[in-house]
Amino acid sequence: MAEVSHRIPPLRYPDEVRYVMLSISANWPKFATWKDGETTLSGLSKKQHLALDLFHIFSEADQLIDNLNTVIADLRRLQHSPTAFSKRYDQKVCK
Repeated sequence: MAEVSHRIPPLRYPDEVRYVMLSISANWPKFATWKDGETTLSGLSKKQHLALDLFHIFSEADQLIDNLNTVIADLRRLQHSPTAFSKRYDQKVCK
């Protein structure tokens, strides 16, 4: 029996969003200004703003997916070895 992957894949950006994001990165000097170590974007179209908003949402969701994948991997490890994390747990709790 083949082993089933329990890894959640990252979100896939729609091609339309990727195309608009490429237009932003290709014209970065035109849109970006730097002041006091902070980057500000200006002159973006509504489509570009929407693409950036989706990028931020997808990035946060991908971080959650990474965390879930870590938990899933830990649970699978515990399934095969219930004491897999016992030493690390004892060291943290007993301090």
